[in-house]
Amino acid sequence: MRSTTAARSAPRGPPGVDRVITLVEGEGMVLTVDGTRHPVGPLSPFAFSGDAATDCRLKAGAVRNVNVMTRRSRATATVRIITAATSPGTEMACATGETLLVMAVTGGIGVGGPDRRETTLGRLDCVQHEGPAALTLRGEGTVVGIRITAVC
Repeated sequence: MRSTTAARSAPRGPPGVDRVITLVEGEGMVLTVDGTRHPVGPLSPFAFSGDAATDCRLKAGAVRNVNVMTRRSRATATVRIITAATSPGTEMACATGETLLVMAVTGGIGVGGPDRRETTLGRLDCVQHEGPAALTLRGEGTVVGIRITAVC
C-alpha cells in the first residue's frame, strides 16, 4: 500500500498486478483505463488491472490517494470506507491468512486488538493486523479498510 500525491499516472503499470486506488484528499480525478474514462471521487475505491494503459486528469489541483497493488497470482485486495461511531465501536473481522490494514482518513480513531490494547491513529496513520481475530474501531471518523487475502 502506498499513499501518494498524484499529478499523473504511469502509462502502464507492472504486469500481473491488480490495483485499487482511493482518493483521501482532493476533489477528484478522471482515470482513463484502456480508453474508458472513469471519474474517481473522494473516498470511492476504484479497482482496475495494473496491466491496463492508464492516464489521469485531475479535476482541481493535487490529490492524495491510497494505491493498493497486489500480484494477481499471489493475493487479492478489497478496499472499503468505514465510518466509525463512538459507541459501542465498529468491529472489523480478520480471518486466518488475511492481512488487514486500517488507515485513518480522519484523526482520533482508536484501534483495539484482541490483546485489548488500543492505539490512537492520527490522520493518515495506518496499522497492520494479521488474522485470525478482530479489530475494534472507537471514536468518530472515517478509515480506509484494506483486506489482503492470499490466493490458494
